[in-house]
Amino acid sequence: GECWYDDCGGECAVHGLGPEYAKARPDGTPCDPGCECCRADGGCGECTSGHVCEFAGDYGYCTSCEAKFPGDDSLIEYCRNEAGDGFDWDGTHYDDSCDFDHGGGATPTPAPTTAAPTISVAPTMDVCPSVGESDYEGRTLYCFEAGGEIHNVLRVEDEQ
Repeated sequence: GECWYDDCGGECAVHGLGPEYAKARPDGTPCDPGCECCRADGGCGECTSGHVCEFAGDYGYCTSCEAKFPGDDSLIEYCRNEAGDGFDWDGTHYDDSCDFDHGGGATPTPAPTTAAPTISVAPTMDVCPSVGESDYEGRTLYCFEAGGEIHNVLRVEDEQ
């Protein structure tokens, strides 16, 4: 059945998070700005709208779309609209949930020494003939202009 805030393991269970996540730390201090559900150590599990989750090790934290893509209004708008479902940009997956597989994703710290899956960035190629939507390898490719350059975003559906 459906879980709503107070049943099924806590108010953050609606995001698929375990009971260690709550709207505030156990001592009552709120989660960091942009974070909706955090652990006792402050690590975030779900970001608020308009934010994407990034990692330092297994410590999730939230970055606003404006701070992540400064000066790129169309990409900021795309981030705000798509962060809830997750999106890929420039070889990195962004999501407002911190529970996606972040192996090699938006992590600013060195990878652990244990063998972890690696993500190789595809070579840059001009796949956008013009601004708009087009079909690319069976997926929808979004092309838009920002800063005088044409950028492309290939939407990848959540494969959980």
